[in-house]
Formats: sequence, structure tokens, C-alpha cells
Amino acid sequence: MIETVIFDMDGVLLDSEHIHKSINQKFFSEIGTPVTDSEYEDNFVGLPLRDMFVFLGRENKLPDTVDGLTKKCGNRILKGFEEAELTAAAGVEELLKELKGRGMNLAVGSSSSPALIALIIEKIGLSRYFDYLVSGYDVERGKPHPDLFLHIAELFGTDPKSCLVIEDSTQGVEASSRAGMNTVGVRNISSGDQNLDKADRIIDDFSNKGRESVLQFLTLEKVGL
Repeated sequence: MIETVIFDMDGVLLDSEHIHKSINQKFFSEIGTPVTDSEYEDNFVGLPLRDMFVFLGRENKLPDTVDGLTKKCGNRILKGFEEAELTAAAGVEELLKELKGRGMNLAVGSSSSPALIALIIEKIGLSRYFDYLVSGYDVERGKPHPDLFLHIAELFGTDPKSCLVIEDSTQGVEASSRAGMNTVGVRNISSGDQNLDKADRIIDDFSNKGRESVLQFLTLEKVGL
């Protein structure tokens, strides 16, 4: 039975991947490592920012250290989201209320920085629902490695098999799969054509049908899905 539900943030709790993409692509071009739309969608959606620069540095000479570039781009992203108008995904607050009412442990598990997660969750009015806001910066390896989700399971003292992850990216679904957790994939057009095949089920949004699909999942066993 499911005890803990972990939400990715960007592309799940709100439609924000396009903001990240715009800021990151502009920064990548400025440092001489431009990335096309398709390259970004295939390789960068769901990755921690630091890993993006590690990826770029494999075949390009970077003008600064990975950590230096991560800090500079991270500050730009934070400023961009401070100025942006943000709205929670339609239907997601209703789902959170229902899950909270059922006694579920709730957490955010995002590749974004702790400061950005806190800022966004507060701006979209969902902070009261979550027990933990956990960042890819809190673990040694980010998505697609399972470390982030396993760390959240440890925080709650929950068996990974009793966790449900809600993700919109190939990297996130892969991380959940490696963690041995149940996964609901969310199709988000702003995230590009993400491969969600490893998810146990896929929804289009948190409309009545999508929410019901998630809630039905809570009573199912991992084996035999």
C-alpha cells in the first residue's frame, strides 16, 4: 500500500519547464555552448543544473568551472522565477487535499535548488501540504540516479515499494524506477516528448480523470500492476 507520495515540481506542480528552458538556453549561448530545442528536451529536462554543465563540458571548453557556472546560472533562474507570475497546475491542489486527508506523507523531490523550490512552492500556495521539500542538491547524485527519491523514503521511514512518485520527465521516471518505487508519469507539452514508458501509468493532467487515476493507485500493490 502507498504511504508516501513524492511530487516532482517543474512540469508537475506547475507548468514551468519553459521558463527554465528559456533562461538556460540563453545562458548556454552566452558561454558559447548553444543547445537546440530538441537537444535540450532529450538531454536536459529533469537534470540538476550542475549536471547540465558537466554534460556540456564533456565536449566543449567551458569559460568557468562547473560550480561557478552553476552558481551564476542558478542566480539568474532564481531572479527569473522571483519576477514570473506562477500558478499551480489545474487540479493539483485538489489532489493534494485528498492525499493529505487520507494521511499520506507528501514531499517535493526536485532537481532544482533548495532556494528555488521554496520560492516556487510558496508562490503557488502549496507549501502547507508538504512535509519535506527535497532538492537534488541534497544528495550526491541527481536524477536519473535514485538517490533523491531514496533519501525522501528514508526521511519518512517508508519502504521504497510504498512510495509513489509523480514525474513528467524521462530522467525522473528513470530515477523512480531505479529506486523501486511506483510511478505516475504526467505528459507535459512544455517538457517536450519525454519517454515515460517506465511509469506504471500515465496521465495527461490533474483533471477529475487524472486525479482519480492517482487515487486508485493508492490501493494497488506494486507487483502485478
